[in-house]
Amino acid sequence: MGMAVGDFNADGRQDLIVINTRGAHRLLLNTTTDTGNWLTVRLLETDSNPGAIGARLDLDVAGETLIRVLHAGDGYNGQNTYRVHFGLGNALQADALRVRWPDGRWETFGALTANGRYQIQDGEVVTNTETLQPVARGLEVWPNPSQGAVTIRSDGGTLVVRDMLGRIVQTFLVTAGTQQLDLDGLPAGVYAVEVISSTGADRSLFLRR
Repeated sequence: MGMAVGDFNADGRQDLIVINTRGAHRLLLNTTTDTGNWLTVRLLETDSNPGAIGARLDLDVAGETLIRVLHAGDGYNGQNTYRVHFGLGNALQADALRVRWPDGRWETFGALTANGRYQIQDGEVVTNTETLQPVARGLEVWPNPSQGAVTIRSDGGTLVVRDMLGRIVQTFLVTAGTQQLDLDGLPAGVYAVEVISSTGADRSLFLRR
């Protein structure tokens, strides 16, 4: 049995996935209200350590410094997300972020607005800032969990399947209505599914056994 922590539905709350050795896996979504502001940071390097494992992040917010260390091997049969989460309370921004990269170098970045997802490339300034709104619509995906093909219902568009590190693992063009997708090539795990159309995006999570 194992467990991993991460914001699996990108709403700013930390969720849990529980891995059961002899039973079904369980995704526990955090629906707590009034959780305050937040931001997340993903570090990228271009050398043999692309996930920047071992980096330290110091975030100055509301007169305090929040410290996180990015590490692997969180526990048996589970690995927390590499996107680092900071809770900001009522603060509308963080004043500064200092990153100590695995080789010991420090970099300092300016103010970061609350409720955003940030990506930082080694040696460069913040390269991508994306403020996410809570998921307004849910994509229908069943059966969920699934061991084989799944059926979706959507308005049609480009369907993108991502793993929990944000990597695109499959893409499809789908038509409006109900459609079956063959996902036999995906290993067991949790995936984010998004159908992007001219009117917006429908999103969902599904668990593949």
